[in-house]
Amino acid sequence: MRITVFGASGRTGRHVVEQALGHGHEVVAFVHSTPLAVASPRLTCHTGDVNDFEAVSSAIRGSSAVASALGIGARGDAHLHERAMGNICSWPIRPRRSP
Repeated sequence: MRITVFGASGRTGRHVVEQALGHGHEVVAFVHSTPLAVASPRLTCHTGDVNDFEAVSSAIRGSSAVASALGIGARGDAHLHERAMGNICSWPIRPRRSP
């Protein structure tokens, strides 16, 4: 399974990435600027901003699941999660199938 993890470089996100890799999953780690200290052939790092719909869409494309471990960020943006979830939830993880 391919899982996209938002906030992958944070305290919680690193654990989510490590657990997913440990269970044999392919992981797309979406980070804002801090690179991950984890290396794996099943890990792809995607640097971007969760406020950017195109960056979010690109990271999710091809994934079966999405996990969010977003913090409030260095600036303490009170609306970060609202905008990020809007972008994440606007992308269909699995394409609709014809009946």
